[in-house]
Amino acid sequence: MQPDATPQRRFLEGPDWAILLEVREDPARRILTRQIVSYRRIGKLYRRSEETHRLHLYDGQELVSELSRAGFAAQLLHGYGSFRFTPAHAALLARKPAD
Repeated sequence: MQPDATPQRRFLEGPDWAILLEVREDPARRILTRQIVSYRRIGKLYRRSEETHRLHLYDGQELVSELSRAGFAAQLLHGYGSFRFTPAHAALLARKPAD
């Protein structure tokens, strides 16, 4: 998500459910917030639930450096095999050598 961008909003639906999703990023605090409202039919009625997910965003190279300082051999991965992550995602592979 671009810094200072307006929130991204999505709507997903199925035959007896719907999900409303809003995603906001606070680049200064490195926080991504997802607000989720879901509706699902139970019998003739619909049940509503709400969730808020707050994710701390990390720079991959900073994490590799921190893991290295802690004694791990670490590397940043941009995918698994032929599968590639989207640009904003990465994985870490870290091993602590045996003494």
